[in-house]
Amino acid sequence: MASYPASWQEAIQSFYNEVENFEYGKGAKVPGLVIGHYTQVMWYSSYLIGCYSTECPEDNERLQYYYVCHYCPS
Repeated sequence: MASYPASWQEAIQSFYNEVENFEYGKGAKVPGLVIGHYTQVMWYSSYLIGCYSTECPEDNERLQYYYVCHYCPS
């Protein structure tokens, strides 16, 4: 999610940046921290990815752009 039309490079980088919340062998450093985007990007057996972005109506001005990826296997 973004308040501006981010590039795909920025979107995927934001997924990867969840590495800060991740500890190998444990998972989330603190319960409840978001790590799912990072773990999916790094998952060794993922071999297909499909991504899409859309602009949502302006009544939600704060987070107006959404970026979604589906990985196989998920």
